[in-house]
Amino acid sequence: MRLAESRGEMAFDDWVPMRLLPAPAEHGTPLGDELAHRAREGHHPITVAALHDAFRAIGYRLDRTMDCRHNARWMTGSRAAHSYPSISTGISEADTGLSAFNVDARRDGNFARLQAMRVSGDFFAVSNGALLEP
Repeated sequence: MRLAESRGEMAFDDWVPMRLLPAPAEHGTPLGDELAHRAREGHHPITVAALHDAFRAIGYRLDRTMDCRHNARWMTGSRAAHSYPSISTGISEADTGLSAFNVDARRDGNFARLQAMRVSGDFFAVSNGALLEP
């Protein structure tokens, strides 16, 4: 018996790439539980393409080179201490390429719409087993 097996751990040669694992959005998983919670609140995921289109319509684009995979954790309220896999990504102005949050970026009506979209909770997608939340 290998040491990893004696501890109940997965040995390195037993590792399976994430893309080969079943989708983790099943109820009872952190992602599934978060999606169920959001559905109860009236929020449902959209496709990644729809997310791109929504931002493009107001003059912004998602900068997926800035993707940061992490575990998001609720800090307060009834879901305090619950976490789920998440991907944060960059948002840039479509015409200038500047980050939407750069000190020199424009602050017009479209920026206000961008902020409202981000705060609403309606603009998120499931991508590679995590919530993509711009």
